[in-house]
Amino acid sequence: MLRDLGIKVQTRKKQLADIDKAHDLFEAILNDLNVEGELLKFLEQYLGKQKVSEVKS
Repeated sequence: MLRDLGIKVQTRKKQLADIDKAHDLFEAILNDLNVEGELLKFLEQYLGKQKVSEVKS
């Protein structure tokens, strides 16, 4: 039971980190500040996650 709770907590932490990254990109677009840099950073992180999930499969 504690293990399941620990897994749920880790999953939520990852989801919150993803939301935070998306928020940074949104703020850059909204304020028209370093949009290209934020977009590249967001896409690199997204593609890095995709590669990790493909390896796990």
